[in-house]
Amino acid sequence: MSDFHVFEDSELSLIVSLPVRVGAWMARQDDDVRSARDEQREVRALTAVIEELSKINKSPFAAELAQRALGGRSLWGGWMEMPEDRLFSDVTRACHMVDERMPQGTGKAFRSALWRVARAVAMAYGESEAENASENMFSTLVRHLVGKLESATPDDPTHVSPSEAQALKKLKAALQS
Repeated sequence: MSDFHVFEDSELSLIVSLPVRVGAWMARQDDDVRSARDEQREVRALTAVIEELSKINKSPFAAELAQRALGGRSLWGGWMEMPEDRLFSDVTRACHMVDERMPQGTGKAFRSALWRVARAVAMAYGESEAENASENMFSTLVRHLVGKLESATPDDPTHVSPSEAQALKKLKAALQS
């Protein structure tokens, strides 16, 4: 287990909420009109991405972060509805807290986890819309995407819309601040 005890409750809540908030924000980048069905797809894609991250990430901190985010499912509704204008400042603030209080390299793993969530949701969200897509195919796609994304750049247009590419650039800037 990682040393999450170095954070106050409010700080830990912020850090744990970010994979969900980043993923939900990314899923909405192409939404003109949101429906209950969109929300269900968004939660399904996001859950699959975070579950996969909890299994394959080599960083104990990032894996535990994903597990804690999954454990807080009852809070996701509130996290997903937080205003976008706070997201980037919260990402930057959380990155600084992790850098300052955790062992060297943990901040990089945290940034990588957030980046993987955003890229996987951007790339997988449209894929999950097929009415007859099987759960197994979707899980395989998510596993593949999450495993391949650590080095992806914001300029890489592979399977993302122009608005998603712009959103990834914004996130990358916040992660690097």
